[in-house]
Amino acid sequence: YNTFGYVPITNYIDEQLRLYMFQEEQPDRSKLKDNRVHACLYFIKPTSKGLSPLDVECLKHISSRVNLIPVISKADTLTTIELKEVKKAVREIVEAQDIKICEFIEDEDVKKTILKQFPFSVIGSESFVINDEDGSSIRGRKYKWGIAQVENEKHCDFIKLRDVLMAKNMVDLISSTESYYESCREKLTRTRIKEAKDKLSDDESIKYLNYDDPDKNGLENNKILAK
Repeated sequence: YNTFGYVPITNYIDEQLRLYMFQEEQPDRSKLKDNRVHACLYFIKPTSKGLSPLDVECLKHISSRVNLIPVISKADTLTTIELKEVKKAVREIVEAQDIKICEFIEDEDVKKTILKQFPFSVIGSESFVINDEDGSSIRGRKYKWGIAQVENEKHCDFIKLRDVLMAKNMVDLISSTESYYESCREKLTRTRIKEAKDKLSDDESIKYLNYDDPDKNGLENNKILAK
């Protein structure tokens, strides 16, 4: 029953684009809200298989709509060697299935930097624990063998992921979404104009407009969309 589990996600991403487009067409845009999705973190189970067939299907559909960043969850359940093997398996499957990571970022240097690091591994913790060595407070999980630290690069990639999302590449993720949105808006506008051809064919005020090649109408396309 999970075969189409990605549908609610892709529907949500598409709906935000449509809502933003609808707001842009309104006379008053002072209260315009931008809820478009700039990046999607896809969490992967920490197993030796890397990606399941369902994961592959989900990643293909999601990556065609938004900047996709695979993340291995619960990295503290794997040894260092196991984590390397899982990362390798994920990268091999992603490459073999031609799944695009951060597809819409145009800066090749930025894209290469992210591709070298993915999939990111993370450890989740909402609490702080005391470091027995120096008594400092650390965000992480305490085990009998020691502490799995969220912000320790030797334990997971949380800091690298945070830098990509909030420090180094935030602007790239936002601007690439804008480019993708413009492409979607153009396609949707063409579709709406062509669908309106039969319904508005008798409207003398816009009958002269070109419905087959809307580009020739310029800004007058708004007359069709407003009907």
